[in-house]
Amino acid sequence: MEDFQKTFNGLDIDLRGSPEARAELLLRCDELQDALWEVCDQRMNDNEAQLRTLKEDTFLKEHAGVVAVAGGQAVQLELDRFSLATSLLSLASRAHWALPCTLIAPNPPDVMGPTLPDSIKAKFEKQTGMTFPDWVAPLDVMLPKLATAIRYALAAAVIEEERVRPASAQKVKPGGKPAAKKPDPKAADK
Repeated sequence: MEDFQKTFNGLDIDLRGSPEARAELLLRCDELQDALWEVCDQRMNDNEAQLRTLKEDTFLKEHAGVVAVAGGQAVQLELDRFSLATSLLSLASRAHWALPCTLIAPNPPDVMGPTLPDSIKAKFEKQTGMTFPDWVAPLDVMLPKLATAIRYALAAAVIEEERVRPASAQKVKPGGKPAAKKPDPKAADK
């Protein structure tokens, strides 16, 4: 590139208009273009060789496994926190609505463990299973252990919510008095 610039700048401005000088400059441009393509091809070959080396290296697989385990542990910690928080919120809401207060001990499953409770396994069945977010599916290819842990945690969260929900569907006002039913306008017409 520097040689091309020196040659171009070294040519007198008055001579640049002559056909011989133009032909020489076009020849130099073609030579520069060929040299630049050679540099690009060489860099592309070097990068492809480096990419093959990285793909053959087990570094990525090993670190992906470490990331999956760390991610699974983070999912487990978050599930433990969620389970405790839902138990405490359930207790507080039962006290607020004057329902019988029974402490529901948090019991989150081990998402990285070898076995799972039947209640979570039921969430994975086709007929009764739940629908998982779209962002979980790509993890099956990249980090299958983490994807499984996230699915278990989501299923456990649904089960936890079902577990702490009050059995009574009757709304109770604070202070223990049942909510007054609104009159049905259709029933009054009869």
